[in-house]
Amino acid sequence: MDVTQKDADLKLTKECIRAYLESAREKGRTDSTLDSYGRCLNQLYDFLPEDKQIPDTIWADWTQDMLAKKLSTKTINSRLSVLNNILLYLGHRELCSMRFLPTEDVLQPELTRAEYRRLLSAARMLGRDKAYLLVKLMGGFGVTLQDLPYITVPAVLGKHVRLKGNRRLFLTDDVWAELSHFIADNGYKKGPVFQTPAGKPIDRTTIYHFVNDLAFEAKVENSKVTPRCLNRMYHRCMAEIQEHMMVFVNQRYQQILEEEQDLLGWAQ
Repeated sequence: MDVTQKDADLKLTKECIRAYLESAREKGRTDSTLDSYGRCLNQLYDFLPEDKQIPDTIWADWTQDMLAKKLSTKTINSRLSVLNNILLYLGHRELCSMRFLPTEDVLQPELTRAEYRRLLSAARMLGRDKAYLLVKLMGGFGVTLQDLPYITVPAVLGKHVRLKGNRRLFLTDDVWAELSHFIADNGYKKGPVFQTPAGKPIDRTTIYHFVNDLAFEAKVENSKVTPRCLNRMYHRCMAEIQEHMMVFVNQRYQQILEEEQDLLGWAQ
């Protein structure tokens, strides 16, 4: 069946769902993401009428149904995003929408540098090398979840890692050495450094638990020990350093202007 053909009767079938999930797998989606997609599409399938035809009003109809069931805004928007994906896959872009529900800005907890160091200390004390390296890369060098699959065994051993967007990863010699020791200790020959027993990249949920499990021992609030909070701490620290540097840059430039004024300025 040509899934891009725009049939007059647009139906969602179990076969279509399986084909879409297989397509998403081929594009590198993780098992946890595929499970989430599958649950969402099965919920959409159950919502549709008995003939499983997708009406032109599917976006508004499903939104109203989920609101009536008092689902959270985050859950509704997540399901609507998957709805867009399957409609695009079926070749019906005209039925897609970007009318997601508005969300309130939630104040994110801030991880301090001292708390970050306690996380590293706890990981070392507990012998959790993978958690230690994840915390250090995300908090110390700004590596994101999307970047991790690019940190491969050959790239690390060659000290030349290109992250998403062709960004270069710059690490200290000590951290290169730590990653190399981790690779050797686990006997990895290829694939991502942070991999499953099958050699695939570990998924986001697993990464979250590796990091978050350090919170109790490190005496850090649980909500602060996440990949996002680690990245925010890194960028906040970098911004503070840049701000301090700009103070010195402006001071030096002011000195240059004053020197030029003394030498070349018009007489008062």
